[in-house]
Amino acid sequence: MAQSKPTGDEQAEFEARYVSANIRPGAPGFSSELVTSLRKRLLSFGEDEWKYYSYAVLAAVFVGTHRGDCASKLFEEAIEGTTDIEEIKAIFYKIRECITVIWPFVGIPWTVPAGLGIVNVLQRRNIEFIGAQKVRGDLDAGVHLEEGKAMIARTYEKVNNPEVRELLSIGFPEMRLATNTVVWGYSVAGANKSGVLAEHQTQLLIATAITASGSTRQARSHLKASLAMGNGEGVVTEVAKICTEVAEWAGNPLPHPLDVGALSNQLKA
Repeated sequence: MAQSKPTGDEQAEFEARYVSANIRPGAPGFSSELVTSLRKRLLSFGEDEWKYYSYAVLAAVFVGTHRGDCASKLFEEAIEGTTDIEEIKAIFYKIRECITVIWPFVGIPWTVPAGLGIVNVLQRRNIEFIGAQKVRGDLDAGVHLEEGKAMIARTYEKVNNPEVRELLSIGFPEMRLATNTVVWGYSVAGANKSGVLAEHQTQLLIATAITASGSTRQARSHLKASLAMGNGEGVVTEVAKICTEVAEWAGNPLPHPLDVGALSNQLKA
């Protein structure tokens, strides 16, 4: 049964309570012009790959800058005017997998508002059945632990910071187990197995969210991993620029500049 659309006051109340409650006073509102400009830059790398994937990258940028509300507005605008359910699914799955992949890297308080806003869009369009369709099976601790270990090995093969994982194993073995199994096995490797995102795409989404969050050391590691996993230097450079610009726009400027060219040269050395 189709549910009635919320009134303007009801919608404003929902957004204030669930989607934008964490946003600082005076923060800029969602900008369609900004999104159009940024997406145009991403589409220059190829319409075939970036037509829907660009929305996922921009969602990672917004969530990383603690503007999950903009990720849901991005989705709402992306499907506005279309009744093609397959196109809506394609956009939704890209953004949903983005959030499923990046949540451990930027935090639940910033990813959940984006998710709630997106679900609200589905409900207002009476297409929430799309969200009920899973692309993964249930968690299998043994299987996903091994897949997570393999994913970690590929990701960090050329990053050269094994001491991070070794140190965590000494003092935080349960955290390390959860990271290997749930984060890298179920969330990240699962996105690749689902076919919604390719491996190089999940790597770029992780790097994007971390970069936009201002976590400099981790950003350098994951930008380097993105390059090593098949993303071109031009793509990674442009995405890093977009992160820098959106962080500035959001009032959370990145603390240190990021030189993707230098990271690329380190891989070649």
